[in-house]
Amino acid sequence: MTTYYIRRSMGDDYNNGLSGSGAWKTLRNANLNMDAGDTVYVGSGSYYLEATDIERGIQPVNNGISGSRIEYIADRFGIYTGDSGEISIKNVSFNKNYITVDGFSMSNTYSLFDIDVCGTYVIIRNCDTQYGTRFGATSGCDQIQIYNNIFGKAKIATLPTVSFYMLNNETAYFYYNTVCGTNEDPLSNAQCLRVYSPNHALFDVYIKNNIFVEVVGSAALYLIIYYPQYVSDWNNKFHIDYNFYQYTDGQFINVDVWLEAGDCEFDNLTVFQAGSGSLNGKEANGKEGDPKFFDVSNSDYHLLGSSPCISTATDVGIYTDHDGNTRPL
Repeated sequence: MTTYYIRRSMGDDYNNGLSGSGAWKTLRNANLNMDAGDTVYVGSGSYYLEATDIERGIQPVNNGISGSRIEYIADRFGIYTGDSGEISIKNVSFNKNYITVDGFSMSNTYSLFDIDVCGTYVIIRNCDTQYGTRFGATSGCDQIQIYNNIFGKAKIATLPTVSFYMLNNETAYFYYNTVCGTNEDPLSNAQCLRVYSPNHALFDVYIKNNIFVEVVGSAALYLIIYYPQYVSDWNNKFHIDYNFYQYTDGQFINVDVWLEAGDCEFDNLTVFQAGSGSLNGKEANGKEGDPKFFDVSNSDYHLLGSSPCISTATDVGIYTDHDGNTRPL
């Protein structure tokens, strides 16, 4: 269980990385060398400007294990590295287990997704993205926790901002995120969040205490379970509660289910047009309106004191916010 340090201001990848004064300069050594139980603190800087992907993004080659995660921590306040400020990396891309990524901003002009992650027991928290994000696209994403993030619009007009690809017996948690649904094409059907299953899957998805903003075209949530055969014993569960929606074209949620309605359970969701095919639903405890952000034009999504989002969430066991402040109960 080793702690490492990265400082773009004065580090050197020929150092041992074991202290602030002996810090590495890029993410390369952390990606290649960290093992179960290891943590790296990353000081402020524009790491996305480095020459290679292994230097400018989070791409661990090893897995953590239960009780001994691999943790990448952005030291935004300079407590561990002495370098406070924004930590800008290219992206987060891996297929590993028991990994934590905390506090990074993405400055990705190189590839399609800011975050492209598969694995089990992964935590992504307190991060800011510019473009699209997907989880589980190649091999699933069981027990993944996504919270306190700000997700920017999709890079390609037809893509949702955030996608989950769920495989059999998987569970995903999506809490306290701000998700921007608009994209480069104002005429397209922008989606904030899509949950998709390409095969015979039975899964649970928890979507609570999020803010879905600037939604045009399709509604904020687009839930797809796609495989129309051999489904009589399935029971997919969507736990959707206490989300806030801005501009949803007259409905909170669009649920597109390519199965019989009885094969899915929707907590706190009133489902309309019951039967096979397309189902439309509205969240019982959801709210709609202007969330009153501080300065959207400059991507500042802090809430004003008059925001209707304040003190309206349900307890999901997360008690600090994106900035590390204690969240009022």
